[in-house]
Amino acid sequence: MIDASSSAKPSPAIAGGGQGPLSLGKLLAYSGPAIPMNILFVPLVIYLPPFYSTDMRLDLATVGLIFFLVRMWDAVLDQVMGYVSDRVHTRYGRRRIWMLAAVPLLMLAAKFLLDPPAGAGYAHLWICVFVFYCAWTMLQIPYLSWGAELSDNYLGRNRITSFREAAGMVGIVLAVLLPLLVLPESARSIHNILAVVLVAALVLLPTTVLFAAASVGENRIEQTHTSFFAALRAVAANKPFLRLMAAYLIGGVATSIYNACVVFLIDVGMNLPGSFLLLVVTQYLSGIVCVPLLMMAVARIGKHRALCLGIGGTSLALLGMAFVQPGVLWQGVLPFVVLGPAVAASLLLPSAIVADTVDLDMLRTGESRAGQYMAVLNFVAKMGIAIGVGIGLPLLGWLGYQPNAQHGPDDIRTLHMVGLFLPALMCLPAIALLWNFPLGRRESALLQRRLQDRSRRRTPDEKVATTQNAEAGSGPVFSAANE
Repeated sequence: MIDASSSAKPSPAIAGGGQGPLSLGKLLAYSGPAIPMNILFVPLVIYLPPFYSTDMRLDLATVGLIFFLVRMWDAVLDQVMGYVSDRVHTRYGRRRIWMLAAVPLLMLAAKFLLDPPAGAGYAHLWICVFVFYCAWTMLQIPYLSWGAELSDNYLGRNRITSFREAAGMVGIVLAVLLPLLVLPESARSIHNILAVVLVAALVLLPTTVLFAAASVGENRIEQTHTSFFAALRAVAANKPFLRLMAAYLIGGVATSIYNACVVFLIDVGMNLPGSFLLLVVTQYLSGIVCVPLLMMAVARIGKHRALCLGIGGTSLALLGMAFVQPGVLWQGVLPFVVLGPAVAASLLLPSAIVADTVDLDMLRTGESRAGQYMAVLNFVAKMGIAIGVGIGLPLLGWLGYQPNAQHGPDDIRTLHMVGLFLPALMCLPAIALLWNFPLGRRESALLQRRLQDRSRRRTPDEKVATTQNAEAGSGPVFSAANE
């Protein structure tokens, strides 16, 4: 048996010597930007559409169309940013330079998006959303790719993503709690909530990104030479990655269906109107507390099996919501306590597993394309959200549920069927795809050993030949894991 500790020496192909396991201080520094990024993300999803349709008096359908069209562009931009981030090398590395460039652009866009001038119309919204998402992609894709390259160790990668996503959950909790703590109840308008969130993000974003860039270095990576489409073909040839993405898409659609219905489920299905924020905070606090347990589970059973447990926990939590007695708050809290660590697994583990599939691509082609892989992961996540919303809300309407009508037992059954039972059932094929995933701890260690051995043997001529093979879509294959 090959233990992951056998890959403790960083692969020259990956790191040029590497910087070893990250200290706690560096882990915290790297994870810091996830806090303001998620503080900014919450209002984008929850508050901005109603703010522009009510306070700014814009047509809701047109506002929704603007967000939809820009998100479609954003999905394309992800792939371009992933490729450019992989390809462009500077004396300061190839990840941090993009993040530093993105921060002022993102701050400017956030200021005018969350605090628009009086009389701002559709053109203002379009430009601000467009610039915001361009800057967001310029920050996020290199940030995720940087994390994937900070360790070549199976458990080390999981530790990095666990710290980052736990920080992200802290950001979500802060985005919900800060307005409640700072604003008196009479002043909690959407405009004032956005103002509090904006100030927090504008203070924390440059501080955390600068501190991370100054505190945590980048591992040296051999420069990518393949074309954009050749890089995409190499990603498409990575069968374990495609298998992970299939499960990720199914799970994302299931989660998005539930998210589209969750306010109705709480207000009507559980008869707990006004409890949404309390239950959301409960969920994420539970997830944060359970991150150490999740890391222990990964060390014991592997990332893919721990992710399966998380998906299964999500399914059980959703089913449990159907049995909450209407109006009983403590019963309503329990499923969200279970949902916290289950959702945390889905946030923490996929990008850590993607980093392992990048090693397989590197063995086949001789190049590291972490940016391209993280871009595809982002694309699949966005497609899951779009498909889930496109299924959940129309299906509710087709089955006769009307949000503003008087609701009886039939409406509650409809909510349970669409918002709980359907996504709970969809979790099963995702678990089936991941349970026997071919890249576990042992296989990852073997990949690292082969990468190290090949890097020590390769000559300059062989490096050129590897690049030519990558362009042609061929090259050495780690066949046991590529099924």
